[in-house]
Amino acid sequence: YINFILSILDNRDGGIEVIEEGYESYLAARSEYERKGEPVKNPAALFNRCVITIVENNKFERESKGDL
Repeated sequence: YINFILSILDNRDGGIEVIEEGYESYLAARSEYERKGEPVKNPAALFNRCVITIVENNKFERESKGDL
């Protein structure tokens, strides 16, 4: 859904770079599943998880630098 992507674009720890990096991560994860012979049952959820992981990492990095 586009609402998820729009919310990431507006997120302090998000942005277009996060969406792009999340998509690359999604493609890598999907390829790994396919290599193992396992189907991706919910591609949208996999994409969202990849993006959320990057947002959480960005937030952790920002907080650890003291940039609250």
